[in-house]
Amino acid sequence: MPRTPGPSSPPPAARRGPDPGVRSVLTGAFRHSPVRTLAVCLFSVASAGAALALPAVLGHTLDLVLGARPGLHGALVLCAVLLSGEVLLDALVALTGGVTTARSTAWLRRRGIDHLLSLAPHRVADRFTPGDLVTRLTGNAADAGTAPTAAATGLAAVITPVGALIALALTDIWLAAVFLAGLPLLTRLLRRFARGSSDSVRRYQRVQADLATRLVEALGGARTIAAAGTAGRERARVLAPLPELGAQGRQMWQIYGRAVGRRSRAL
Repeated sequence: MPRTPGPSSPPPAARRGPDPGVRSVLTGAFRHSPVRTLAVCLFSVASAGAALALPAVLGHTLDLVLGARPGLHGALVLCAVLLSGEVLLDALVALTGGVTTARSTAWLRRRGIDHLLSLAPHRVADRFTPGDLVTRLTGNAADAGTAPTAAATGLAAVITPVGALIALALTDIWLAAVFLAGLPLLTRLLRRFARGSSDSVRRYQRVQADLATRLVEALGGARTIAAAGTAGRERARVLAPLPELGAQGRQMWQIYGRAVGRRSRAL
């Protein structure tokens, strides 16, 4: 059975760049739930708008309270509406986004299984080990299934910081200027973090696939292992990649921690 490539040999996709087939599959996941994806986008944008408007309305309401001026009742009602609306919209984003992610994940798994069944057995065995296939159709498919929801909330993720920056500029232009001056350094740190984390995740997934392959092989030969009395030795063989898996997981958190620390110092 072919072995999973070692850490020194990057996968073909990493050498050639994004695979058009991957883009086609992710595009299909978007098209599988277009209405729900659009609903997530609208709910998240509306929630971002409410979150941006709420501080200004609260400040105006506080001014009315301190100045004992008329219009306090309407301002309080508006605050309550914005606060309740934001909570409701966030709940709708969570609900609709969860359903969209679940449907996309199920669609990706069905498509992957149908594609595997349509191939000749030797072609599958030449490219992927059984454990790698199991990992791709379980954990990796679940990660890829979040793509439609993540893209749908992307607009709201842009609106919130841009609106906050505009509000900061209206409050104090010099504070906004200082923040903008640090953006190039922050962008550089984020790019470095993206490169480092993607390499670490790729190595983690490779070791995870190796471990899953060993487990699938052991489960397939469970009767032979039991008859031969080699369960302990087989357990050790299956768990042999575990230290490397732990090391790759710790490295991912170290990269994340360094990026957060550098970002804090930059700001």
